[in-house]
Amino acid sequence: MKKLKFLQALLFILAFFSCSLKKEKIQNPQKIKNYAEFNKIIPERIVSLSPAATELLAEAGAISQIAARTDFCDYPQEVLQIESVGGFDGKSISQEKLLSFSPDLVCLTSGMHDYLTEFLENQKINFYILSQNSVSMILNDILTLGEITGNSETAQKNVQKITRCLNKIKSKTENLPKVSVYWEIWDSPLMSIGKNSFITELISLSGGKNIFDSINADYPLVSEEEILFKNPDIIIFSSENINGKNYCINCQDKTQYIIDGLCSTSSCSQYFFEETINEQTFCFTCPDKNKYYSDGECVRDIPSGYYVNPNDKYGIILQCNQNCATCKDISTKCTSCFQGEFLFNDKKCITECNAYLFEDNKCIDCKGEY
Repeated sequence: MKKLKFLQALLFILAFFSCSLKKEKIQNPQKIKNYAEFNKIIPERIVSLSPAATELLAEAGAISQIAARTDFCDYPQEVLQIESVGGFDGKSISQEKLLSFSPDLVCLTSGMHDYLTEFLENQKINFYILSQNSVSMILNDILTLGEITGNSETAQKNVQKITRCLNKIKSKTENLPKVSVYWEIWDSPLMSIGKNSFITELISLSGGKNIFDSINADYPLVSEEEILFKNPDIIIFSSENINGKNYCINCQDKTQYIIDGLCSTSSCSQYFFEETINEQTFCFTCPDKNKYYSDGECVRDIPSGYYVNPNDKYGIILQCNQNCATCKDISTKCTSCFQGEFLFNDKKCITECNAYLFEDNKCIDCKGEY
């Protein structure tokens, strides 16, 4: 139950935007960074070089002022109509392509795009660097971008709305038992979140505790041994890490179900956990890939008389054919038989072993053929 409450809170937060935990007045940060003193001219051709920058510009009310985005910027949906500048790694972005959009402001992410600052300074192009070490920094970025783009009123309303939302969630989760959480940013090499990531703050707000919150880094590399030793209650994978698919947390049509991260008209089958969170129905499978799903529970061992199809990515346990005591891969491929029956050619159970060799409680034909 405590895991479900944590997931409910976290999904509700992610459905909004990253925001502050306190009701204090948020001051604009002194971090407008460009080639010279910011000239206060409202930009009309903004190039956003990360999904985070694009989403913050949207919260600031500046979607109509974005001239270009990256291939990875897909939220909100309106930005898909905007031209792309390509990838968002600062060292792989084409500087010529960037200049082709005649930007009057470029939004960068700290650490990722430091490589471009000298180039932009030489081109005398204003740029703004986002820092996302805490949710308060993200809120400050929304307010500052609202001021820069001439949308202060919209930015302030959105920040107030999200702050109210998170304060409400905090009041519901602060007295609940904490669940331990492993958040996987990337799988090769294994990368998680550390003390300096705003995601750690969101997990705490939702009623959880990041298992790597003692590491003084944003996104540290970790090992399988460390994860197993810490034995987290909940494992969360980032959407970009799952075969490049976009994972949903809400469907436009609330009658649809979220199955395997996608909105579907199909209902949850009997093999899924079904939970309704904020009017959205989710179909869950076992989060631990080393566990199997059986009768509403995730188990580590396959019970006698059951099998798992090797092509089933969900690890659903199914019952063997009634003629098999145990089976493998498919229901009719027996691996052992009930008392008084014999296993014939490692495939099926028979009651008599006439005209066949008998060996180790198995029936084997003379040629060794099926």
